[in-house]
Amino acid sequence: MAAVVAMILGFVAAPSTAGAAIDAAAIVNSPNPGETGNWLTSVSCVTSSWCTAVGATRTETATTTLIEVWDGAAWSVVPDPISGASDAVLSSVFCATASSCAAVGTKLSGEVRETFVVLWDGSARSVVPSPNVGTNNDLRSVSCAAASSCVAVGVTITGRDQKMLFLVGDGAVWSVLPSPSAGAVDDQLSSVSCVSVSSCVAVGMRFTGSAYETLVASLTGPEPAPIPTVPSPSPSEGAEVVIPAYAG
Repeated sequence: MAAVVAMILGFVAAPSTAGAAIDAAAIVNSPNPGETGNWLTSVSCVTSSWCTAVGATRTETATTTLIEVWDGAAWSVVPDPISGASDAVLSSVFCATASSCAAVGTKLSGEVRETFVVLWDGSARSVVPSPNVGTNNDLRSVSCAAASSCVAVGVTITGRDQKMLFLVGDGAVWSVLPSPSAGAVDDQLSSVSCVSVSSCVAVGMRFTGSAYETLVASLTGPEPAPIPTVPSPSPSEGAEVVIPAYAG
């Protein structure tokens, strides 16, 4: 029966390997604060008892950000850090540690959409300034190799032109990273993953004018300076090595 279900889903089920750690799935209750709609778009877990999920919640009058946290026993809603925004959505979250998370998305400001970044420092969530390139801007994914090294990607739109958008952040300060030419009419990024502070990969799509194609961007930077090591002194040849005694 399992094989039949797997075939319907488009793949052939294979027996679990010896190293597989996940062998079951279950629905866990999660809160829904909005009156007319709620959705989660991204989650990041540091341990099995500490996770953060982000998305949006909708009422009759507004769509605002939604942040929920898992404490190992239950999911709960945390206060909206951008209270007052009439149209805001968080698309992605990444937690480097339990005291360092970055979430990104887009919010409406007047008649244009702007990037926004929410940071968690272990005690509070706050919105930090983030730059915008085009008329409308949307951050769709974020990855952090360290608390002070994050990359966010998405799309910036001016008129009918859509171009990939890169932002880099050291925690408090975010800046635009110049985009390479994709040789396309339109291009945009949907996800990014950083394996170190100097190596990330972002993916998305581009439109050549006649067809949509895959798009992969490699982000690199200088390797951090190595931490100098000081060799431990060794006793001179023939010298007596004295090991102190401790009362216990």
